[in-house]
Amino acid sequence: MKSKSRFLWLYTILLFSVALLLILFAGMTQQEAETHKTTSVGLQESVTKLTQDNENLKAENASLRAEADGVNALKISLEQTADHNGRNELLIKAMSMYCTNDINGARALLAEMDISLLTPEQLAVYNMIMK
Repeated sequence: MKSKSRFLWLYTILLFSVALLLILFAGMTQQEAETHKTTSVGLQESVTKLTQDNENLKAENASLRAEADGVNALKISLEQTADHNGRNELLIKAMSMYCTNDINGARALLAEMDISLLTPEQLAVYNMIMK
């Protein structure tokens, strides 16, 4: 009987030890799960913030592209105006030479001019000098 009693005590101690280990394991698992949950929430907040930053940067990029397109259009317009003004200056110089009876010099000055770029007014002055 003593042997059965000893076996029963050993069995009880072993059973309680296993139960204690399971309880400790469950507690550690619960703590680890909460740590993962906290990390997950932090990552979700980071993703949300990064998404918002990305949207803001896309909007800013679109705005800057539109502004750059406007600047490029203005640049083209200014270049056309500069070309137009350059032709006007050349025509004025040629007209001045024409008026001082340096007709050949005026014609030589206008010989290289592309007449397809001239406005109707500029073309009238060009034709008057070149006839």
